[in-house]
Amino acid sequence: MKRFAKIADTNILGSTANAIRIGCVTVTPYQSANIEYSVLNMSESLHPADSHEAQVICTGSILISGSDYEVWGPSDDYLYSQLCSRLQLTILPD
Repeated sequence: MKRFAKIADTNILGSTANAIRIGCVTVTPYQSANIEYSVLNMSESLHPADSHEAQVICTGSILISGSDYEVWGPSDDYLYSQLCSRLQLTILPD
């Protein structure tokens, strides 16, 4: 799974969020997936492999089901896209 996605700088709870990480995806086959996430502040000097050391600003989870679940293919990019769309965050290119 992709370690994290960079997002446009966004002020959340008084901190600057610039990345989002999926921690766990719990799947109910053919029905839904619950996606647990962390919104992060990653310093520019932090290596992408060390995203676990970033400052966690907030955490949460979303549920995808129905047609949103049905179109989920083999790419984790879809999960990040769904997550950012619902949280009104903008994903930056890799």
